[in-house]
Amino acid sequence: MSEDVTINIRDIQHYMYCPRRFALLEVNDDWAENAFVVKANLLHENVHSGERNF
Repeated sequence: MSEDVTINIRDIQHYMYCPRRFALLEVNDDWAENAFVVKANLLHENVHSGERNF
């Protein structure tokens, strides 16, 4: 018996962003937002905004 396995593009995107975060989100179901996560998200958005504020 053979089952087709499908993979969400969202899952691939999460894995490419950070394999550890992907595992926490999808495998362990153990992800929680905290101050470090919020700060990292803000820094990440700043990098991609194109603005150069040093």
